[in-house]
Amino acid sequence: MNKMENSIGMKIYSLNMTTLGPHYLYEFCLHTEEEVSQALLNLVNAKETMLQTGIPIMEDLYEYIEPLASISNGTNLEIQKNVIHLLNPQIVDLFLKNPNDVDVREMILVQVVFLVAATGVLQNVEVYTEEKVLNIVQGKERDYDDINFLTRLYRMYETAPSISFLSQLIRSIPTVSGYDDVEENHFWDDVCMFSLFLHILWKHFSLLRLNEQQILIQNTLYQSVVLGISIRESLERTIRDAEGKEEQKMNELFHMCEMSKEHIIVNTVTHEQKNFSEIIRLFLMSTSSASITALAREKFITDIYKTDPHKEIFCMWLREVLLVISQLRTKTLI
Repeated sequence: MNKMENSIGMKIYSLNMTTLGPHYLYEFCLHTEEEVSQALLNLVNAKETMLQTGIPIMEDLYEYIEPLASISNGTNLEIQKNVIHLLNPQIVDLFLKNPNDVDVREMILVQVVFLVAATGVLQNVEVYTEEKVLNIVQGKERDYDDINFLTRLYRMYETAPSISFLSQLIRSIPTVSGYDDVEENHFWDDVCMFSLFLHILWKHFSLLRLNEQQILIQNTLYQSVVLGISIRESLERTIRDAEGKEEQKMNELFHMCEMSKEHIIVNTVTHEQKNFSEIIRLFLMSTSSASITALAREKFITDIYKTDPHKEIFCMWLREVLLVISQLRTKTLI
């Protein structure tokens, strides 16, 4: 593997992340926030021991680990919490047990460098223009600095980019071309960037044109929930912005959801998949009666995963999406 130096002067491999991919998208999201927070705390507590190893990158590494730990344990922006949640606690554990393992050390370094940029920790970074960011997303520019790119994406979340940029971004994100969770082709660094794209688009969802809102909903609704994005808040803001046409807007959004183009994993052992639109259709049929109980609705969700080893978290993701869709149908989301 060849090394390259990024804009903050730390050398990272460019880039063989076999341990960090390829995987299904959901596999990067199975651990809990508490596990990530504990992993970062363990890193902080081991600082003195790690610095005593004399490994050259340790001082630079710890300059960024401590801010990430602070973000993880504080009250911060949704994007910060969700992106840090992508840190792999198992790799942290391997690193603490054997910091001399070059492969493990480089995997930690890649994750930390990406995360400090993607969470806005780095302040004195010369970021790219909107045009350059879009060229990178569209694959027109292959030679770019990850730190500048990710820092610019984070700042776009904080301050809305131009409408033109949002319109082009939504047509450029990989998911529109079939990048969804039914293929085991996701790498950690790609998922980190993908998460940032979706955070930007959902944060500024109300600025999108109707057909662009449809593209985002039909192609990313479920995946966005898996990545921790509060689609409910984004939709609620958009409905309120309708100013007197709230019910009409909820109806439009509901029909967009019905026509989902996503596929979702319904069995993590066999990786069986189903069209999300079919699951939505069956759910709406089973809950169409006004007398249906909350228990019956829950049974529909839990029956899909039954004895799956990851049943709890998959039910949580599906429950959140279906509840939003149900409330759009009944015009009770706000």
